[in-house]
Amino acid sequence: MTSIRALGELGPYREVQLRQGTVRYREAGSGPTIVFVHGLLTHGDLWRAVAPPLAAEYRCIVPDWPLGAHHPPMRADADLTFAGLARLVADFLAALDLERVTLVGNDTGGALCQFVVGTHPGRIARLVLTNCDTAGNFPPARIPDALLARCRTPRPGGSAGARPGARPARVACSPRCSGSRCRNACSSNS
Repeated sequence: MTSIRALGELGPYREVQLRQGTVRYREAGSGPTIVFVHGLLTHGDLWRAVAPPLAAEYRCIVPDWPLGAHHPPMRADADLTFAGLARLVADFLAALDLERVTLVGNDTGGALCQFVVGTHPGRIARLVLTNCDTAGNFPPARIPDALLARCRTPRPGGSAGARPGARPARVACSPRCSGSRCRNACSSNS
């Protein structure tokens, strides 16, 4: 189990203002840069056992991406499609003037990292994928509408949850997506 001390080694939260909204992140260490990308309905604490030891040799940046457990909410007009999230990651890297980044992704974050590398490769030097989604299995066969709604607006304090009347999250599928498998998820892109 990771100690509270290890969590503190990531440092205090910092914020960067992007056109999509505010992204909170923590960072520790110096050297080549590693940026971590968590999956759906979690946040940067996912990396609490991984980033602190790496910070001895690397600059570790651990954002809370807008994937349902983030705080504060993104702007109401933020593009949270998968393409929009990839652009948000690229904008984050640019805002911090990061070059030759190692991008590390887990779960849905791994699929997002693959999309970033494919569409915004300029600042990425390396890609590390842990257990994650790939083109052949993203999005999952069924994403309940209630789960998608939770991704749109977090509850106060950063935990996932939808406000009454909140719009469902917009999720973009891979170009190979078709048919009833992801019709509900894709239809929310319009």
